[in-house]
Amino acid sequence: MYEWQFATKRPKSPLWYMIAGALAVALVVWWFFIGLYTMSIVVVLFVGVYLLYENNFADTSRVAFSATDMQVGGEHYEYARVLRFGVVSISGHPVFLRFFVKWTLGSTLDIPVPDQGPMLDEIREYLSAKIPLDETIGFSGTEKLLFRLGV
Repeated sequence: MYEWQFATKRPKSPLWYMIAGALAVALVVWWFFIGLYTMSIVVVLFVGVYLLYENNFADTSRVAFSATDMQVGGEHYEYARVLRFGVVSISGHPVFLRFFVKWTLGSTLDIPVPDQGPMLDEIREYLSAKIPLDETIGFSGTEKLLFRLGV
């Protein structure tokens, strides 16, 4: 019924990697110097896992809504498993469709909205017939900061 693709990776400049690398090295050296060896190992592991995750993550994901379920990437979510959804906006500009899903590992699923404005209104109307629409959903202060930083 409705289908689009979105980029799953945000482009980061070389300056971003240089600042992050310098910060990681500074933390490792400082914590090693003051005797917090375990924290140094944690930082090294975190940086390694982050780089592996970023390099092995798909560049784009496909979103499709059908009569019975929605597909995000390779995962299918039945509408019966979704508690509610809403449109998350920053300064009046829609950014995400946020779904609250019944599963054990995580409870929210954020999908970037399509670039076409009228399509978003059609999707909202289509989904509100199947899933309760929550108009109060929004970004927290931390989420706004992380979104602006590109993390």
